[in-house]
Amino acid sequence: MDIIPGHHMDPDLFTQMIRHDEGVRNLVYDDATGQTIGPGYTVKGNPTIGAGRNVGPSGPGLRDGEIDSMLTNDLNWYEDQAATFPWYANLDPVRATVVCSMVFNLGLRSFSQFHDTISCIEKGDWEGAASNMMASRWAQQVGSRAERLSEMMRLGVPIQR
Repeated sequence: MDIIPGHHMDPDLFTQMIRHDEGVRNLVYDDATGQTIGPGYTVKGNPTIGAGRNVGPSGPGLRDGEIDSMLTNDLNWYEDQAATFPWYANLDPVRATVVCSMVFNLGLRSFSQFHDTISCIEKGDWEGAASNMMASRWAQQVGSRAERLSEMMRLGVPIQR
């Protein structure tokens, strides 16, 4: 586990988790339906876009190295957001990665509404934090992702599933 100076999370674990939880698609798609967006398609959710090239069905899409570069940028962006919590700097790399993954998935505003979970994290009550994570509507929505992240919060070790 190589931690980048200035980072508290594990960047390799973050990238692996996001690739697993979000999936990797090389072409622009509708996140509500999973359908590739092409000419005439009506977007129901949010389009996922690329880096200034045709990422639709007739273009080359994104290469894996470009996706990894985007994830590195995301890692920095979401860790900066997580670091706005004063307790974040005291987290071990695994728990910091869990928080960053949740901020990635939920957005900072929604994650900030996890008052009981955040209170437990702040006190180092890992069991309480994990229980509160699993008692949320988010856990019902994301299923096994929440189970894995809550176990990582509880135990402080990476869990691969």
